[in-house]
Amino acid sequence: MLRRKTSAIAVHLLISVSLALLWYPALAGYLRHDFIGKDTIFTLEPIQQHSLAVLTFTLMLGLLLLNLYQSQVLAGYLIRDASRRTRLLTAGLLDMAISVSVVLCAIALAPQILYLFYQQIFPDLPMQWVAAWPGIPLMHTILTLHPPRSLHDAMCGLLYWATVAGVLLFWIHQYTSTMSALNGVVIRLLILLAISAAMMTFS
Repeated sequence: MLRRKTSAIAVHLLISVSLALLWYPALAGYLRHDFIGKDTIFTLEPIQQHSLAVLTFTLMLGLLLLNLYQSQVLAGYLIRDASRRTRLLTAGLLDMAISVSVVLCAIALAPQILYLFYQQIFPDLPMQWVAAWPGIPLMHTILTLHPPRSLHDAMCGLLYWATVAGVLLFWIHQYTSTMSALNGVVIRLLILLAISAAMMTFS
């Protein structure tokens, strides 16, 4: 039972990240080759680069898991009666709003976390508050699917769209869970294909 649940969570996260990269092709291209040698991470020693990468992906994984848990809690509390599909829509929209808000807060705090990490490497750096609400240029880049300007922007874009994809995946699964296995799979694929086609056309 535990192995099945762990596998389902892993598949959910993998599909969420894959959809984010599919929907945001400029991000995928940037992460493949554009940022190499151009970001401040390349001023660090290899062990420091690896430590920063582990920290970044651990925090991203934690946030994606937190959003998945949040979706499960909302589904458990808000979907209990005959008006299931109406409540699904309400719960799904509420979940999306909360998840996006949490991601924006995480993006705002990310510079502070990175600064504290750099302080451990460069002790002469002064203690200061560098966290700030995401600016218009960053959000414009993420929401309009433009190429990221830095590795930080790329990670923010990946986290944002992976979160959106994860919420959509969860509630599409909830919506189709009462259908037969074949119909449910077909409907999920059609919905995801339609969303992906729209996103890729927009980008």
